Amino acid sequence: MAETSGGDKLLRHSFFMMAVANISFIANTLYHVAMGWLLPPAEYGVLASMSGAVLLMLIPMDAMRSAMGHFSARLVVEGKAAEVRALAAFWARRLAFVSIPLTLILLLFSGPIAGFFQMSSRAPVAVTALVMGAVMFVPILIGAHQGLQSFSWMASVMHGWSVVRLLAGASLVLVVGRSAVFGLSGHLLGVLTSASLGIVGLRVLLKSADGDVAPVRGVNLYLFRSLLVLGAYALLMNADTLIIKRFFDPETAGLYVRAPSIARLVIFVVIPIGLVLFPKVASTGGTSEGDWRTFGKAIGLSLVVVLSAVAACCLFPRIPLFLVYGDREPAVEMVQLVRAFACAMAPLAMGYLMINFELAQHRFKALNIIILCAVAYIAGVVIWHESIWQIVTILGVCNLVGMISLIFGLPWKRARG
Repeated sequence: MAETSGGDKLLRHSFFMMAVANISFIANTLYHVAMGWLLPPAEYGVLASMSGAVLLMLIPMDAMRSAMGHFSARLVVEGKAAEVRALAAFWARRLAFVSIPLTLILLLFSGPIAGFFQMSSRAPVAVTALVMGAVMFVPILIGAHQGLQSFSWMASVMHGWSVVRLLAGASLVLVVGRSAVFGLSGHLLGVLTSASLGIVGLRVLLKSADGDVAPVRGVNLYLFRSLLVLGAYALLMNADTLIIKRFFDPETAGLYVRAPSIARLVIFVVIPIGLVLFPKVASTGGTSEGDWRTFGKAIGLSLVVVLSAVAACCLFPRIPLFLVYGDREPAVEMVQLVRAFACAMAPLAMGYLMINFELAQHRFKALNIIILCAVAYIAGVVIWHESIWQIVTILGVCNLVGMISLIFGLPWKRARG
């Protein structure tokens, strides 16, 4: 039976999800510690860039998780919980028409792609292709368990891969060879484990997959527009590793990607708040006084955690450089880069709250600025990439413009009314 969230169980489930997210964060950090210590800089640069490519796809796919969670919850309320499996299977079949061709295309062109990113082997691209093909189905399973309020299963699917990736990736690198391919193979095993857990969970909770899913009006348009916005956000958040890998030699890129990898902590700390905010303010476009109060609390809490993360990166940048990468005496430029990337990503972290607020209330007009900022970011680094400082400056400017525009785009008139 699915867990319920009535009464004080809502708070209990929230703390549970936050605790599991922290475990996942520790596992992800330890994974990069292990890879940073065990792999040569050039190999770590390959691993970081390919992992960044996977993240680029995962964030926009969160739109599928949101849609599955929403419509699964509706089926539960209507007494049709058994149809959730049918709904998940329906969307899995549709996604297969994207996942399978994408995987085959990436495998077919893995050689040219590897050459484009200055890699000596096509193997990392091939493994990443398999990861991308499999990971597309995970948000469907996460959303299905979210709608069923089966939070234990949801947590295992959402975060279990990080623990498996750490154990499998580190073991393969230690035992088989110091190559990015084996670290990425751990990623693939983690994704397959999460998908398997999600399927098993649905079979345990729902004995039958019978039942037709009635078509829901507007879901395709909502998914498409959400994918555009979250895809643009993913570019702003994660494209730096691929950009650095493209425009700098392998050794230099392997060093430079360390700074944004550490600075992304500024965004990760605010993601759980955004996920909790989303269902609490969900509506068809109207913003109530209660929604504003909830949003205000989320913004206040986010300011505290984001500013704390930025302060930690600025005051103690040498600590993560040593713990994660074993760099006891980092260069002055590397220390300054950690600080610069942290400050550049802070506006993007706060923007995550406003994006979730607008998406939850079915408003997309103000979110178009994120797409424009992503286009400007990519265009800017294509033109100016002689120095890593040009890249971080362009990123910071685009993120700041996006955050300010999102603030002005909030429905202030409705709030005054």
